[in-house]
Amino acid sequence: MLPELTDAFQVSTAALGNLSACYFYAYALAQIPVGLILDRYSTRTVLTKACLMLALASLIFAVTNNFVVAEICRIFIGLGSAFAFVGCLKIGSNWFQGKQFGFILGLTNLLGITGAILGGKPSALAIDMFGWRFVMFSSAVAGLVITVALWTVVKDKQQSNHNPKLEKILQHLFRVLKCKQIWLIALFGAFMVAPIGTYSELWGVSFLINHYKLDRPTAAQISTLAFFGIACGGPIIGWISDRIHRSKLPMLYGATIAGISMALILSGINFTSATITLVFLGSLHFAFGFFTSSMLLSFSLATSACKADARATTIAFVNTIIMVMVALLQSLSGFLLEISNADFILGFMPIILCYLFAFICYNYIRET
Repeated sequence: MLPELTDAFQVSTAALGNLSACYFYAYALAQIPVGLILDRYSTRTVLTKACLMLALASLIFAVTNNFVVAEICRIFIGLGSAFAFVGCLKIGSNWFQGKQFGFILGLTNLLGITGAILGGKPSALAIDMFGWRFVMFSSAVAGLVITVALWTVVKDKQQSNHNPKLEKILQHLFRVLKCKQIWLIALFGAFMVAPIGTYSELWGVSFLINHYKLDRPTAAQISTLAFFGIACGGPIIGWISDRIHRSKLPMLYGATIAGISMALILSGINFTSATITLVFLGSLHFAFGFFTSSMLLSFSLATSACKADARATTIAFVNTIIMVMVALLQSLSGFLLEISNADFILGFMPIILCYLFAFICYNYIRET
């Protein structure tokens, strides 16, 4: 939607980067309160209300002509979305055994990533045919349908009906904040996700159009392959981790191959055959996403390092660090692209550095 949003609101590239980042800042800042709320109240009720807020914010975004209102809507979309992943994992930890958690984590991500897949080529085609406002309006309607489904289908586990005291939950939070291992695990996950959040979710299509001279639907299709990779990699890597009873080894291989794939994408390699170039690019994007999904094991490691009654808070804390990093990298990349006249190599340099920092964190993480 970047070109359409630029025309609709008449703003700069840096402003668009900040518009996108509004979602991640709100999402990140809400995570700790989200964890505390989900550890205390009905998951079904909380998720239903959150989804309703998200849908209504999307609806207003679809009709507004005011850039400030659009930013506020992005904030509320971020706040509503903040409950989704943590809420699903809270349900998963309540209803499934710990040895199944890696696989449940992957399945949750598999279904969640379909939104990102729909945001690729299907959305690009829909935008070309109907306009960006129609696409946002359709998203809002889908959100309202999901709101009804959440209230109708989701059930709370019987023993989780009592509400633990807020003081006890805050004690869990302070214990999480003091745990160095959880900080290292969260930072590893953050440095793995930030490249996806910056490249695949924001600038990837524009990069492929400018660097490889692709048309927008083709660029969107190739960029979306990263999300197909995440969708496939989450359950497979989670299942492998559960089978070998180890999380760190898949994380190491994942960071290594994801980093190499990203470096090759940014290198701008072009073959004499356009078809071979497209196949090569598609394979790299799929591999980039597939092996990035190994970061999901960060949540498995983190929940192993905390008590059962603080799982939502721990998951929320890890998610906070991840989303703050994504927001910071999106803003930084937008700033670098602005001052460098859209020099993507300079703008994406922090992406490569993320993998270096991920390896540093990895070396100090203990297997649980």
